[in-house]
Amino acid sequence: MNLREYFDKDDIIIENKRRTKKEVLKYLTELASNKHNLDKDYLFNKILERERKLTTGIGGGLAVPHARLSNINKCHLIILINKKGIDFEAMDDNKVNVVVLILSPKNKVKNHIALLSKVSYLLTEENNIDHILKTNSTEEIVKKLNS
Repeated sequence: MNLREYFDKDDIIIENKRRTKKEVLKYLTELASNKHNLDKDYLFNKILERERKLTTGIGGGLAVPHARLSNINKCHLIILINKKGIDFEAMDDNKVNVVVLILSPKNKVKNHIALLSKVSYLLTEENNIDHILKTNSTEEIVKKLNS
């Protein structure tokens, strides 16, 4: 599975303004709703609904908020890099530096699980997040996500 088919270069955002989980989720859902013509309030509520079950801050500086939606026909990723760190209520109680929002069609459960697995595996491999945090180049981040 090549992650590159699920995001454009402009779906990688490097910024340090947002510092809380709610701010980041609101920002990412607004970006996704604008780009993919989705209802932003509905999307935000779907993401929060998932977060209430269990945080998607899986540890190691990574969070993977996600939702399965009936009104899309393809999976999408939006990636936010925050070098200062976000209080995301992560499982390891550490700040999160990389947030990957995954949106999947409701009827493509296998794709959704495969994407969650690929993103989690790739970004929890030793030094991958450190490498991403050391660059300001979206091209470098795209390369790392394609490895």
